[in-house]
This record gives sequence, C-alpha cells and structure tokens, in this order.
Amino acid sequence: MNESGIEHFANLVEAAADGQHVRLAEIALALAAVLAPDEVDIDHRLAQLDSIARLVLTPDLAGVNELLFDELGFRGNSGQYYSPANSRLDLVLDNRTGIPITLAVLMADVGGSVGLELSLTNSPGHVLVVDRLSGLWYDAFNRGAELNRDGVEALLSPFVGGRRVTPAMLRPAPPLQVVSRMLNNLRAIYSGSDDRSGLLAVERMTCAIPGADVRHHLVLANLTADTGDLAGAAASLEAAAEANPGRSNDLLKRATILRARLN
Repeated sequence: MNESGIEHFANLVEAAADGQHVRLAEIALALAAVLAPDEVDIDHRLAQLDSIARLVLTPDLAGVNELLFDELGFRGNSGQYYSPANSRLDLVLDNRTGIPITLAVLMADVGGSVGLELSLTNSPGHVLVVDRLSGLWYDAFNRGAELNRDGVEALLSPFVGGRRVTPAMLRPAPPLQVVSRMLNNLRAIYSGSDDRSGLLAVERMTCAIPGADVRHHLVLANLTADTGDLAGAAASLEAAAEANPGRSNDLLKRATILRARLN
C-alpha cells in the first residue's frame, strides 16, 4: 500500500480535526488515492473540479444543477449502487455516476466554488446537500431536486423505521463525519465481497482519523498481521494504546506478543 497516500490522507483529516478549512473534495480524492494510488492524481482532479465550476452560468443552485445534471449528465447509479467505484470521487467524475454521498460532495464543491454555502447532512440512509443560508435540502442523487421538510420526511422515512426525522439528522455534518461515512460504506462493500486488501485500506484510513474507536485499531492490527506484517500490526496496537490510555495495558500486551513472534 502506498505510504505517502496514507500520510497525505492523515494530514488532511488531522487538519480538519484541528478546525482548519480543508476542502472535502480533496479529502475524498485522497481517500480514492489510498485505494488506487497509481490511478488518482489529486491535483489534476481538483483542477478538473475547478474547471467544472467555471462553466456554471449563474452562481446559484439552479445554475449548478443545470450544469451538473442537465449538461454534464451526472446521475445516481441505481443499477450498480454498491459498486466501490461509486465511492471514488475520481471515478464519479469519469463515469458521471455515483451514490448520494459522492454526488453530494461534487455538488457542494462546485457550489462552494461559485460562492454558495453548501454542506452535507449525515441523514440516515441517504445523504443530502443543505443550503446553510436558506435551510433547504437538495438530493444530488436525484438531479439536485429541492426538498422541503415534507419531502425530506418522505425520502428518509424508509431509513428511520417509522420514527420522525429529527432536526439533528438534517444539520450540516462536519467534514470528518462525512469522510467516516464514506469509509463505512466501503467497509460494508469490501466485507460483503471479502476484499481483505480493500478492508485493510479502509481501516488504515479510519484509524488515521483522530478519535477513531479502539475497535478499528484492533481490526487493523488483525488485518495487518494476516498479511504477515507483524511489526506493522504491533505498531498499530501501540498507536492505539497511546490514543486510548484506559486500554493501554491490554493493547501493549498484545503488541508485545506480536513482536515476540518476530524473534
């Protein structure tokens, strides 16, 4: 796995965790670069997004949606919804298809470039774009359709088990919450196909996010050990021990056992 790719991803998420402004699209592209290091040129893709934004005729949501969904033909990939390609922003740009979260990242990035204040929600089952000024929501998976509160309720109802959609579900989500959700999607996909390499990449990125649950560090250590990299697995446990003082004794004991196997 490309170490520089992991390091770049880690630097971006650490900056975002520190409250620095980090372009969500750049983190999404860094995520894709970890999955496919030989295929993703982050600077080129950011320049591509900037070029798309320059084509917007009117700096409003109507102008953004007309360009993305009418002229350029971006659309939701209903037929292959669970393809990992839908979670790679570079391939979304190439194929012009994606899932709600990646299309929302695209829509929010292009909108932000023309002066709009757009964020993503962490709504259950289906990510939306929210205009922070108007408070309205937009469904990037459905050609940027505008939704009022009733429309949101109808869309999200299948995902909330008959409960009401709460205001907290519809607020702008912090960038790292969005990134974690992208990784959760990929984790589910790679688990279903038993793609150990993909799972290893996902867990490495998850553990790079400040505050990652210790359970992810344990999974990462196991996956790393399965590749034969016992030193790397021990290092993962030692990093987890440093970040989780309450579990440090147990984690360091496991790391010591792994390191003993190296002798």
